[in-house]
Amino acid sequence: MRLFFLALIIGLIGMQNRGAAEEGQNLPTDVKVTYIANAGFLIQVNNKKVLVDALFKDVENEFYDCPSTELTQRIIDGEGEFAEIDLVASTHEHIDNFDEKIVASVLVNHPESKFLSCSKTIDQLGNNSQYQRFKKQLVSITPERMMHIDTLINGIEVRTYRISHGPYFIEDPLTGRKTDLYKFAEHVAFRFTIDGVTIFHCGDSNSNALAEYEQLRLDRDELDFAFLGRGFLYQPQGQGVAIMKKYIQAKHYVIMQIQHEDNEYYKEVAGAVKSELPSIKVFEKESESRTYNITPLQGALTSH
Repeated sequence: MRLFFLALIIGLIGMQNRGAAEEGQNLPTDVKVTYIANAGFLIQVNNKKVLVDALFKDVENEFYDCPSTELTQRIIDGEGEFAEIDLVASTHEHIDNFDEKIVASVLVNHPESKFLSCSKTIDQLGNNSQYQRFKKQLVSITPERMMHIDTLINGIEVRTYRISHGPYFIEDPLTGRKTDLYKFAEHVAFRFTIDGVTIFHCGDSNSNALAEYEQLRLDRDELDFAFLGRGFLYQPQGQGVAIMKKYIQAKHYVIMQIQHEDNEYYKEVAGAVKSELPSIKVFEKESESRTYNITPLQGALTSH
């Protein structure tokens, strides 16, 4: 009889502790998003930090905004909020998303950090003179097209998708034939899950990829955040907005790759669709931050 009551008490204590743990999972969580440039952001959830598509050169051009040399140096040096970054990720090797020397410098100065990208990007780092110092920090994941691979990196659940880069057409002056320069680009997107908060970053995918988003069905993931290129918000009645409403359905959107002179236009479009997509953020300047208060779902998605 004594053993019976002892087992009963232990069971009740276990249930109480488990209930408290589950309740704790549902406590509101602060998510801080800091804009670097183009598609580059620092995302912080509790004590975990992800830096994605943020390490590239400051070059004068008319196509995209770049991080200042001063900001990049702060990241390399680990100043302030850039200390103890858990995961650095690049969606592909293009010069507005990745620079081999800058990434190498960050990894050497941040031995606690891991770097995630697809194989072509990782291969570039193999040519760096400091490769032996950071090679164990590299994670290369390249799924087959329209497939995904799940992994756990420094306590962060990551789903890496292989999806298409947005098209960039050039026209042959003699034949008039148009060719997509990026048709065969090796390009990935990421879904990060941190303490129950789910974050999708599309890289340079865009709203031309309707068939891909129909297949991905991100709306089933109950995303807290989706970081999407400006093409998704190009028109209030456009295909991109339709994809957001039907196949993504995130609670919050961050629109990327906007040159600052175009900020007002995209803010106007965000206002026009606010009744159906109430939380769309257009960051307007380097190092601008916004903190969101998120209540994670119970039974958050996990890696397999």
